Amino acid sequence: MSLEAGMMEGEQTSREHLLGELAQLRRRVAELEASDAEHGRAEGALARYREGLEALVDERTAELGEANATLEEQLAERIRAEGALAAERNLLRTLIDNLPDPVFVKDAQGRYIATNPAHAPILGVDPEQAIGKTTLDLRPDDLFARYAEANDLDVLRSGQAILNREQPVVDSQGRERWFLTSKMPFRDASGSVVGLVGVSRDITERKRAEEALQEYSERLEEMVEERTKELRETQDQLVRKERLAVLGALSGAVGHELRNPLGSIRNGVYYLKMVLADADPEVKDTLDIVDLEATKCTEIIHDLLDFARARPPVRVRVDANHVVRETLSRTTVPENIEVIDNLDEALPQILADAVQLGQVFGNIITNALQAMPQGGRLVVSSQAVEGEYVAVSFSDTGTGISEENLERVFEPLFTTKARGIGLGLMLCKMLVESHGGTIEVQSELGKGSTFTVRLPIGATPGPLA
Repeated sequence: MSLEAGMMEGEQTSREHLLGELAQLRRRVAELEASDAEHGRAEGALARYREGLEALVDERTAELGEANATLEEQLAERIRAEGALAAERNLLRTLIDNLPDPVFVKDAQGRYIATNPAHAPILGVDPEQAIGKTTLDLRPDDLFARYAEANDLDVLRSGQAILNREQPVVDSQGRERWFLTSKMPFRDASGSVVGLVGVSRDITERKRAEEALQEYSERLEEMVEERTKELRETQDQLVRKERLAVLGALSGAVGHELRNPLGSIRNGVYYLKMVLADADPEVKDTLDIVDLEATKCTEIIHDLLDFARARPPVRVRVDANHVVRETLSRTTVPENIEVIDNLDEALPQILADAVQLGQVFGNIITNALQAMPQGGRLVVSSQAVEGEYVAVSFSDTGTGISEENLERVFEPLFTTKARGIGLGLMLCKMLVESHGGTIEVQSELGKGSTFTVRLPIGATPGPLA
């Protein structure tokens, strides 16, 4: 190929290449023009969307402004409500804390949610320390805690309130107290029991007053019974005095009327014994029996006359030991009875009527000897008591006196003997009391008796007024 031909072919190729690039450029221009059109449309749509969005934003902004205003009002209302609730809570807390009665709140497990200072002496801890614990946790060995737990369980299970239940409590200081307790359940929104509220009232003073009133009532009944008994005893004493007055008048008359016939009988018996010295044994025994019975009748008449003509004692200086020994010397003591002398030789003298004391001691000694038919021991003792009294005691080992008869031995006309009219000990009591003294008896059935005569050491000489 020639150079010219080659150059021509090259030019042809370059022209075709330029034409191809021009065609591509035109297509690109067309595409750009199409893209510009689409871009214009997009910009228009975007402008319309922006306008719509701005309108929507304006609308939403307005709505949000209204919602925000509502929220601000609601928030302000909630703040006001919470403030009011807090004020009410503080007021309630202040009221509970300052109530004199124990108040407490427990959850469904019986654990303290709240309590007040008035409850602390019972629980033994401060209110803050009780939170989260049961009563049994705080006082595990206390009966009060078990009662409280049982009551809590009743309320929480049944949902029924316990009202005004009296309950004894020993507080943390060991003092016994009484409380009137009420427990009420409280529920959640669904109606389920979620805890309880309790309040107690200290009724210790009321209970003590009731107990005191009960004791006083019982004591009043006892006082009425005692007073009634005293009135009955006074009435009985008046009746006895009236009877004694009649008996005294009758005794004097009967004694004088019987003493002479009995003297004649005894004289007759004495004469018959002299003239019938060789009589049959049966006759002698009969005469002895008649003489013995006449002697006993004479002794009874003497008792009646002593009672009827009882006179005031004529007091002089007397050695009580001497009166006792003189009385024993005049008394026939059976051989099977031992008399033990425990008389105090340093016994001070007393102002008394020796004759009347001899009657008293003789009567007591005779009764003691008669109480020992099978033999025994009679202990006679004396001593000064606190420098004010002389006490003379007669203790026998005889049959003793039953408990039901012990209080009646000094009553007139009371006797347990087969013979006698029951004036001896009563006369002893009258004579001892006329000296300003006392006579007492202690006895045990089957073991013996002790009669004690107490006479004042100091007294005004001469007869009593």
